[in-house]
Amino acid sequence: MGRITTEESIISLLKKESLQTIDVAARLGIERHTAVKYLETMESRGVVCHDIKRRAKIWSAASPNIVSALKKNDPLIKQFTSILDDVDEHINIQNKNHEIIWKNKFARNDMLRCWNSAEGKIKWNSSKKCDNCPVEHAFLTGKQLFKEKSCHGKNKKIIAKPIKDENNKTVAVVEIIKDRK
Repeated sequence: MGRITTEESIISLLKKESLQTIDVAARLGIERHTAVKYLETMESRGVVCHDIKRRAKIWSAASPNIVSALKKNDPLIKQFTSILDDVDEHINIQNKNHEIIWKNKFARNDMLRCWNSAEGKIKWNSSKKCDNCPVEHAFLTGKQLFKEKSCHGKNKKIIAKPIKDENNKTVAVVEIIKDRK
Protein backbone atom coordinates (compact mmCIF):
# COMPACT_ATOMS: atom_id res chain seq x y z
CA MET A 1 0.00 0.00 0.00
CA GLY A 2 1.19 3.51 -0.80
CA ARG A 3 1.63 6.39 1.58
CA ILE A 4 -1.26 8.74 2.23
CA THR A 5 -0.55 12.10 0.61
CA THR A 6 -0.96 15.42 2.39
CA GLU A 7 -3.96 16.21 0.17
CA GLU A 8 -5.62 12.90 1.09
CA SER A 9 -5.00 13.66 4.77
CA ILE A 10 -6.55 17.12 4.38
CA ILE A 11 -9.63 15.69 2.66
CA SER A 12 -9.97 13.05 5.38
CA LEU A 13 -9.86 15.73 8.08
CA LEU A 14 -12.27 18.09 6.35
CA LYS A 15 -14.82 15.38 5.62
CA LYS A 16 -15.13 14.86 9.37
CA GLU A 17 -15.34 18.54 10.35
CA SER A 18 -14.68 22.07 9.14
CA LEU A 19 -11.40 23.51 10.41
CA GLN A 20 -9.43 26.74 10.47
CA THR A 21 -6.18 26.83 8.52
CA ILE A 22 -4.10 26.74 11.71
CA ASP A 23 -5.97 23.64 12.93
CA VAL A 24 -5.39 21.81 9.63
CA ALA A 25 -1.67 22.61 9.92
CA ALA A 26 -1.49 21.51 13.58
CA ARG A 27 -3.27 18.20 12.98
CA LEU A 28 -1.03 17.37 10.04
CA GLY A 29 2.15 18.58 11.73
CA ILE A 30 2.99 21.05 8.94
CA GLU A 31 3.64 24.79 8.85
CA ARG A 32 0.62 27.07 8.50
CA HIS A 33 1.88 28.59 5.23
CA THR A 34 2.36 25.08 3.80
CA ALA A 35 -1.23 24.21 4.76
CA VAL A 36 -2.40 27.42 3.05
CA LYS A 37 -0.63 26.42 -0.18
CA TYR A 38 -2.24 22.98 -0.15
CA LEU A 39 -5.70 24.33 0.74
CA GLU A 40 -5.66 27.09 -1.88
CA THR A 41 -4.43 24.69 -4.58
CA MET A 42 -7.12 22.20 -3.64
CA GLU A 43 -9.74 24.96 -3.60
CA SER A 44 -8.79 26.01 -7.14
CA ARG A 45 -9.59 22.43 -8.22
CA GLY A 46 -12.91 22.43 -6.32
CA VAL A 47 -11.83 19.80 -3.79
CA VAL A 48 -12.20 22.04 -0.72
CA CYS A 49 -13.92 25.35 -0.06
CA HIS A 50 -13.86 27.93 2.69
CA ASP A 51 -16.09 30.36 4.55
CA ILE A 52 -14.78 33.37 6.39
CA LYS A 53 -15.83 33.82 10.00
CA ARG A 54 -14.49 36.98 11.52
CA ARG A 55 -10.90 36.94 10.28
CA ALA A 56 -10.48 33.16 9.99
CA LYS A 57 -10.91 30.91 6.98
CA ILE A 58 -12.95 27.86 7.87
CA TRP A 59 -12.17 25.03 5.44
CA SER A 60 -14.41 22.10 4.53
CA ALA A 61 -14.56 19.38 1.90
CA ALA A 62 -16.33 20.75 -1.18
CA SER A 63 -19.71 19.42 -2.16
CA PRO A 64 -19.43 18.66 -5.85
CA ASN A 65 -22.49 19.75 -7.80
CA ILE A 66 -23.32 21.09 -11.21
CA VAL A 67 -23.33 24.71 -10.04
CA SER A 68 -19.75 24.60 -8.77
CA ALA A 69 -18.70 22.66 -11.88
CA LEU A 70 -20.25 25.32 -14.14
CA LYS A 71 -18.34 28.05 -12.28
CA LYS A 72 -15.05 26.19 -12.61
CA ASN A 73 -15.43 25.49 -16.35
CA ASP A 74 -15.09 21.77 -15.69
CA PRO A 75 -14.19 20.00 -19.01
CA LEU A 76 -16.86 17.33 -18.52
CA ILE A 77 -19.50 20.01 -17.89
CA LYS A 78 -18.31 21.90 -20.98
CA GLN A 79 -18.89 18.76 -23.02
CA PHE A 80 -22.33 18.26 -21.49
CA THR A 81 -23.39 21.89 -22.02
CA SER A 82 -22.17 21.66 -25.61
CA ILE A 83 -24.67 18.85 -26.14
CA LEU A 84 -27.46 20.94 -24.55
CA ASP A 85 -26.55 23.84 -26.86
CA ASP A 86 -27.80 21.74 -29.80
CA VAL A 87 -31.29 21.31 -28.29
CA ASP A 88 -33.95 23.56 -29.85
CA GLU A 89 -35.63 24.31 -26.53
CA HIS A 90 -35.10 27.08 -24.04
CA ILE A 91 -32.95 25.58 -21.22
CA ASN A 92 -31.48 27.53 -18.33
CA ILE A 93 -30.16 26.89 -14.84
CA GLN A 94 -31.11 29.30 -12.06
CA ASN A 95 -29.83 29.77 -8.55
CA LYS A 96 -32.01 30.53 -5.50
CA ASN A 97 -31.96 34.25 -6.34
CA HIS A 98 -33.45 33.44 -9.75
CA GLU A 99 -30.24 34.53 -11.42
CA ILE A 100 -29.67 32.59 -14.60
CA ILE A 101 -26.24 31.01 -14.18
CA TRP A 102 -26.29 29.16 -17.49
CA LYS A 103 -28.35 29.18 -20.72
CA ASN A 104 -28.12 26.94 -23.74
CA LYS A 105 -27.53 28.49 -27.18
CA PHE A 106 -31.25 28.45 -28.01
CA ALA A 107 -32.08 30.38 -24.82
CA ARG A 108 -29.25 32.85 -25.43
CA ASN A 109 -30.54 33.56 -28.96
CA ASP A 110 -34.25 33.14 -28.26
CA MET A 111 -36.48 36.18 -28.27
CA LEU A 112 -38.84 34.43 -25.88
CA ARG A 113 -40.41 36.99 -23.60
CA CYS A 114 -43.42 36.80 -21.37
CA TRP A 115 -44.96 40.02 -20.15
CA ASN A 116 -46.96 40.43 -17.01
CA SER A 117 -49.45 42.93 -18.37
CA ALA A 118 -50.29 44.32 -14.92
CA GLU A 119 -46.66 45.16 -14.16
CA GLY A 120 -45.29 45.51 -17.70
CA LYS A 121 -42.20 43.53 -16.72
CA ILE A 122 -40.36 40.82 -18.59
CA LYS A 123 -40.52 37.55 -16.74
CA TRP A 124 -38.71 34.92 -18.82
CA ASN A 125 -35.10 35.53 -19.82
CA SER A 126 -34.72 37.73 -16.75
CA SER A 127 -33.75 37.18 -13.16
CA LYS A 128 -37.23 38.16 -11.92
CA LYS A 129 -39.66 35.39 -11.09
CA CYS A 130 -43.17 35.19 -12.54
CA ASP A 131 -46.41 34.55 -10.64
CA ASN A 132 -46.66 30.90 -9.56
CA CYS A 133 -43.08 30.47 -10.68
CA PRO A 134 -42.25 26.81 -11.45
CA VAL A 135 -38.61 27.43 -10.52
CA GLU A 136 -39.64 28.82 -7.12
CA HIS A 137 -41.91 25.78 -6.63
CA ALA A 138 -38.99 23.44 -7.37
CA PHE A 139 -36.82 25.27 -4.80
CA LEU A 140 -39.55 25.19 -2.14
CA THR A 141 -40.65 21.58 -2.60
CA GLY A 142 -37.54 19.95 -4.05
CA LYS A 143 -39.80 18.39 -6.69
CA GLN A 144 -40.11 18.92 -10.41
CA LEU A 145 -43.09 20.81 -11.82
CA PHE A 146 -44.73 20.86 -15.24
CA LYS A 147 -46.80 23.93 -16.09
CA GLU A 148 -48.59 25.21 -19.18
CA LYS A 149 -48.54 28.94 -19.86
CA SER A 150 -49.68 31.14 -22.72
CA CYS A 151 -47.27 33.74 -24.00
CA HIS A 152 -48.09 35.98 -26.98
CA GLY A 153 -50.77 33.55 -28.12
CA LYS A 154 -48.41 30.56 -28.01
CA ASN A 155 -48.79 27.77 -25.51
CA LYS A 156 -45.60 26.93 -23.66
CA LYS A 157 -44.79 23.98 -21.44
CA ILE A 158 -42.48 24.88 -18.59
CA ILE A 159 -40.56 22.16 -16.79
CA ALA A 160 -38.67 23.03 -13.60
CA LYS A 161 -36.40 20.30 -12.27
CA PRO A 162 -34.33 20.68 -9.07
CA ILE A 163 -30.59 20.01 -8.98
CA LYS A 164 -29.61 18.61 -5.59
CA ASP A 165 -26.38 18.13 -3.70
CA GLU A 166 -25.36 14.95 -1.88
CA ASN A 167 -27.41 16.07 1.15
CA ASN A 168 -30.55 16.24 -1.03
CA LYS A 169 -30.63 20.04 -0.74
CA THR A 170 -31.79 21.88 -3.86
CA VAL A 171 -28.90 24.06 -5.06
CA ALA A 172 -30.25 25.10 -8.47
CA VAL A 173 -33.14 24.46 -10.83
CA VAL A 174 -33.13 23.59 -14.52
CA GLU A 175 -35.92 25.32 -16.40
CA ILE A 176 -36.98 23.99 -19.80
CA ILE A 177 -39.48 25.93 -21.90
CA LYS A 178 -41.03 24.14 -24.88
CA ASP A 179 -43.54 25.19 -27.52
CA ARG A 180 -46.79 23.27 -27.18
CA LYS A 181 -48.54 22.47 -30.42
